[in-house]
Amino acid sequence: NLTESDVMVDSPTNNFCTWNPLSVDTAGAATLSEGNLRGVSNSSTNNGHGSTMSAFPNGKTYLEARINVMPSDVYIGISDSSTIFSGLKIYAVAPTYAYRSDGILIYGGGANVSTGINTFGVGDIVQLAIDTTANKLWIGKNNTWQTINNAAQNPSNGTGSYAITADIDYTIVYGGDDGDITINCGQDSSFAGTVTAQGNQDGNDIGDFYYTPPTGFLALCTQNLPEPTVVPSEHFNTVTYTGNGGTQSIT
Repeated sequence: NLTESDVMVDSPTNNFCTWNPLSVDTAGAATLSEGNLRGVSNSSTNNGHGSTMSAFPNGKTYLEARINVMPSDVYIGISDSSTIFSGLKIYAVAPTYAYRSDGILIYGGGANVSTGINTFGVGDIVQLAIDTTANKLWIGKNNTWQTINNAAQNPSNGTGSYAITADIDYTIVYGGDDGDITINCGQDSSFAGTVTAQGNQDGNDIGDFYYTPPTGFLALCTQNLPEPTVVPSEHFNTVTYTGNGGTQSIT
């Protein structure tokens, strides 16, 4: 019963970010499907999830999300991963920066901000570009980067962004009232077969995006992670020895 959209570039050697069933707020878990790419929140609890990976530390991350059903509000954005796993409500967590369907930017722990961003609805594809080096966030809809207080956004040249708090491990989050949203971090630009896949890749020739990622922004996957500064073989090793019935010095 597999279809073409069920075959993805995600693999054991290059794993892409999905919604994390273990990362939920106090409202409880939303319903996940399609390999944890599709999430459906509940109006009675306004629940949501975080993601299995965080935005690249000291790097640039790009992702997309398609709105499938939206009886009421739904939001997608980024939030402090440490508070997500502590069980706090996502939209109450500081810092949180989430784009809501009525065009409001949610600032967790503070007042929401009306910015003049266009609203979104069923069938729209929301785009997020996150730069944790410059501490900036851009929001797009259907391949148009939104206007912030009459200032044009352009993540490719770094202009017109939202300022985000520095030195935070940001997880991707969503939630809302009966919101139904499918994320694409580079593994499936058909959004589980709802649209025709476009096959756009990032600057490292990785991923399957509906729109072309902005210059320098990468798919959220293990292959795009920075090289580790600690090499396990240099700091961990197994030593075998034969017991002699007494004390030994093992190096």
